Amino acid sequence: MPSDATGRITHDNKGRELVAKHIVGRRSVGGADEALSPAELDAVAEEGLGRRPEVVAAAALRRGTVGKYDPKTGWTFVYRGLPPEIKDMVAAHEVSHGLDHKVGEFEKLGWTRTIPITKEMRRELKTIYNDLNNSQLAKARAENPDINPADVYWGTGVTPKTFGYRGGHVDREYLAEGIRAAMNNPNYVKTVGPKFYAQLADFFNAHPQYRKIISSTRLAAGLGVLPLLRTIHRRTYKDGLLQLDHAQRRGCPCAGGTHPLSRSGGDLDFDPPR
Repeated sequence: MPSDATGRITHDNKGRELVAKHIVGRRSVGGADEALSPAELDAVAEEGLGRRPEVVAAAALRRGTVGKYDPKTGWTFVYRGLPPEIKDMVAAHEVSHGLDHKVGEFEKLGWTRTIPITKEMRRELKTIYNDLNNSQLAKARAENPDINPADVYWGTGVTPKTFGYRGGHVDREYLAEGIRAAMNNPNYVKTVGPKFYAQLADFFNAHPQYRKIISSTRLAAGLGVLPLLRTIHRRTYKDGLLQLDHAQRRGCPCAGGTHPLSRSGGDLDFDPPR
């Protein structure tokens, strides 16, 4: 991997120069993957979407929601009544919607752009989404982080449709959660979703505008999925569960009407897998 005299990685695995200020993942040769801080995410939103997430009253949001991304303006909004750490989680999810929208391809579903999801990516995003949004699985992993989701009652199968999303909004929720997870725990996403992570790298690292804000490198070796799940579940579920956007609870006890999210985030790079 190309690097400078200080060991900082300078190019991705396809030879594209990394010109952004921050890298999601491995930033130096031999270094560990690094997440983004809340302050960095504010900078990403400001430089990439026009302004930082705005904290607003409930009246400014659709009833029953705590966050919003407006594709017309690029602005994001977060309900002011949330605890500080939950505001960070919501902000990361909404900014991820904005990043998907800004760097994605033109299409005909509701919004004008989104990152396309291949068949292989969809399988990976389903795993990530269920890991982060299944309350029954979260409870089981709080007691045994190594438990197989298939061995948990309602431990699998949570998708955006579980929360009431339909049509083109389903894929956008998969992508927002995937991007959010990549910023919060890049090694986890590169381990369970390598094709998805590589797609992010291709879109951000090659974009004429956003490559200055978001770009990427390679997967650090030697970490298995279970240690990563221990980390992501302890971080994601310790503060409880929340409902985002216009999702509505749909019967299944695994859903709980929630989207447990985490925040990270400034000018950033996505560090792609090997």
